[in-house]
Amino acid sequence: MISSVHNFVLTTATFIAAISMISCGADSADSTPSLPAQRPFYDFQYNLDQLTVGIRLFHPDYPYSPRIDIYEGATLCDSHPLTTQTRNLTLQNSSKCRDFTINLQYVPAANACQPGGLYLQSGSVTNPADGLTTNYTAMTLAAWDQNYNRVVPWLTPFDTPSLVSQMSQSDYVHANPLSTVGQWTYQLDYASSAIPPDGCSLQTNLDVSISPADETLGARVYNYTIRETNVGGQITASVTPNTAGAPTASVTLDGTTRHLSFVGLDVLREANIQTSMAFDSPAQVSPVTAMFAPMRPYVRIESELFLNSLNGFPIGSLASHVAKFFSTITMPLMGFYDPLSLEPQVNANIGVSLATPLSIQGQVEYVVTPIALIPNYTFRPGFDDRTDCTAVPDPGLSCRLDSIITNYNATNGVPDSAARYILDVTLYSRTGGTYYPVIDMPKVVIPVSETN
Repeated sequence: MISSVHNFVLTTATFIAAISMISCGADSADSTPSLPAQRPFYDFQYNLDQLTVGIRLFHPDYPYSPRIDIYEGATLCDSHPLTTQTRNLTLQNSSKCRDFTINLQYVPAANACQPGGLYLQSGSVTNPADGLTTNYTAMTLAAWDQNYNRVVPWLTPFDTPSLVSQMSQSDYVHANPLSTVGQWTYQLDYASSAIPPDGCSLQTNLDVSISPADETLGARVYNYTIRETNVGGQITASVTPNTAGAPTASVTLDGTTRHLSFVGLDVLREANIQTSMAFDSPAQVSPVTAMFAPMRPYVRIESELFLNSLNGFPIGSLASHVAKFFSTITMPLMGFYDPLSLEPQVNANIGVSLATPLSIQGQVEYVVTPIALIPNYTFRPGFDDRTDCTAVPDPGLSCRLDSIITNYNATNGVPDSAARYILDVTLYSRTGGTYYPVIDMPKVVIPVSETN
């Protein structure tokens, strides 16, 4: 009897000890008492057809690397460990399961602004029953924060800026110097639903490629950084040039739309502008670049451009007015070209009219009479803007216009001193052998009283 009691006590003690060891083992991967009493790993899974894609993340106190497993039912199809250097990886069937190829991108959780994520870039799974293949692309399989809680990422590798609109806007203001007629602002509006959380920033890398009208010169690429920061729910944005000589830029926010503006441009200098951008940080590993179609600049000056003494055009021949006008308008272009270049070539369409004042019920109206049209004229700097009209056989554009108006007046009589000569001028710049309109000036006004 004593022996039986003794055996019962030993058996009970052994069972209690075994239960204690099992309890400890449930709290740690290697039964080390110093480890915290918490889960050793965290699983995130996503189902693709009959496959399960899972990622197992171990608590930092456990010496195990995270890994990705793909199962079909209970069969392990493929497994891949992850390191701090792992970013992109491809998993494929190893004859154990149905055919599949899955390209993944792994983003480790870094901080509150950069949650972790497992993203499917592209993939395909074939059903062995019917041979049909299902394709997948741009999917978020799982995302987690630093505490391994499942989250919805605010920025994924698939997010990219999308173009809303791009336009050219004239910077000319009425009564400004005529040398500013060609100045314009390039405005680019783009949108994205990526909004940084409180305390976080979104950085966008922007390249602006400007192709000059001089085709002998190469395009210049200017790099900028756009930064959006959320402080207390208030998002502010700034744009910083990273390239010397970059045009001045500014950015404003309007909901999910960003308005980018670039100033300091001239329509006769720039043939076209093309932009590309990609979200750079914090959650991007392989950022997707959005490249927008190139845009040719074009501006229309709706206001009247007076060529009179108030604008630095002294009383003189009509040829002198026209010559100074074209010299002033094209001056920014002339200084841009290499003196040895065969460029620039600027074409012009020029309509000439006479506007005669007529009083109707106390109101002055102008009766416009067309005089001539000079289409598709190639403007030659230093030749078409001269005032010496004695040259033969071709005195140049300024003298040709002077002659046209002189002959018109000789036939129709000297116009009223309050009348105006109106030039409707459109300038074209050449790109790739084709001329495109860049400046439309329908109201170039030369008062008759200021010509002799």
